[in-house]
Amino acid sequence: MGSLVTIIIPAYNAQEYIKECLESVQAIRNQSLEVIIINDGSKDGTQEVVESFVRVDSRIRLINKENSGVSDTRNTGMKEAQGEYLFFLDSDDLIETKMFEQAMNHLSEHTEIDLMIGDYLEVTENNDVIQRQNLAQKIQNRRSQLDAMYLADYLLNVCWGKFIKSRLVKENQIVFNKTIRYGEDTIFMGEVLKVTEKFECMKQPLYRYRQLPRNTV
Repeated sequence: MGSLVTIIIPAYNAQEYIKECLESVQAIRNQSLEVIIINDGSKDGTQEVVESFVRVDSRIRLINKENSGVSDTRNTGMKEAQGEYLFFLDSDDLIETKMFEQAMNHLSEHTEIDLMIGDYLEVTENNDVIQRQNLAQKIQNRRSQLDAMYLADYLLNVCWGKFIKSRLVKENQIVFNKTIRYGEDTIFMGEVLKVTEKFECMKQPLYRYRQLPRNTV
């Protein structure tokens, strides 16, 4: 594989926020990074915004396709990904750049890790911090806590904000279910956890989850 991490960004009518999203990604200095944006048939200026980043950063590439929903769009990204780890990012959210770089450095030295989870920040539409979600504190690097949280806490069920070993997903043919509209993350992460042996938690936020009045992804 050519890269350590592939960031997969599904985008549908994401013109309003995707520039800020990609700026946070572009600021990552580590070159062992692949960024795949899958434009799911957007009808606004999403494609043009992404193309402006593609022109100046060789790590970033764009895939345009007809609209088929977020599950199929993420599956497209996984098929194309060359990174040793997958990291899902929604087009209206942001990366905590410095912490992401630290995570990449750690993973490069500990490639036996199957899953790495970080804290995240909930932010407003204007990117002001609402609260911090302390996943690491809840899990404490204990497998029993990881399993318990999956059953009881939606914070672990979402796919974004986690480094997932690409080999596990591909060897076990884990994909997002295209036939359901809600809860596809829960099913996907349940399958990932079944085959996860080595996991770690970062005690710093990796991700900014933007709370919006409407769903833009």
